[in-house]
Amino acid sequence: MSAAEALSKGFAQWADPAWAQERLTVIARVGRSGVPVRMIGLVRGVLVRSTYRQLQPDAKGAVRVLCVMARHHTAEPGFAAGLPGVEAVKAHDLGALAVLSARELGILRLIGQGMSNEEIGKALHRSPRTVQWHRMMLGIKLKAGSRVELARIAFDAGLSGFTDDDLQNLAHRRGGGRAESPHAEAPDDSESPDHSSRPHAAPLSGHAGHSQHPPPPPHPHLAPHALSPAARAGRNSHDHTQPPNA
Repeated sequence: MSAAEALSKGFAQWADPAWAQERLTVIARVGRSGVPVRMIGLVRGVLVRSTYRQLQPDAKGAVRVLCVMARHHTAEPGFAAGLPGVEAVKAHDLGALAVLSARELGILRLIGQGMSNEEIGKALHRSPRTVQWHRMMLGIKLKAGSRVELARIAFDAGLSGFTDDDLQNLAHRRGGGRAESPHAEAPDDSESPDHSSRPHAAPLSGHAGHSQHPPPPPHPHLAPHALSPAARAGRNSHDHTQPPNA
């Protein structure tokens, strides 16, 4: 096994394979040219700044490349397309964010910007109730128990620096199929799934991921209030006119 193959295998054990392959290509290019490369992208769902620089050859003359990685907390809008002196990243390692659609990534981005349900609803032309439902689903998928935790995830990922097109590309490249627009029409209150078809979830203030199953509906023969008015009237009349058993 060559050094490149060993390095590739090591990367793939803790990061997305596409991400690992892109970085290996960069390392090989820096080793050949000696020109440093800077990149900003997601690594396991966290925005990271990476610098690849050639070192002096070792005693055996082997070329060495140093990679320095650090969290990047200043995500300039549109940075994913490439900033001066920064090479555009094609492969991101989304980590836990890989389960989200472009729409959910867009809502998470707005949560990270400190927007309330009402403000997000106005921005997306949806009701606060619909936004709350999406926020609850985000909490379940990301195992986040509060809005603060969701905002921290969005901040660590630098989502404020991703455009709508960037989010579509992220959702498409994760291998999850069709990419949704982050501003696509969310289900309205009248269009949202009813409680029987929605995933049952605890509120975000509690423990995310625990189900709260509603009780089964009462048996029709034991619940007069479940009958229609006409049927209930007929039943009451029948109850009053039928004599008791002798």
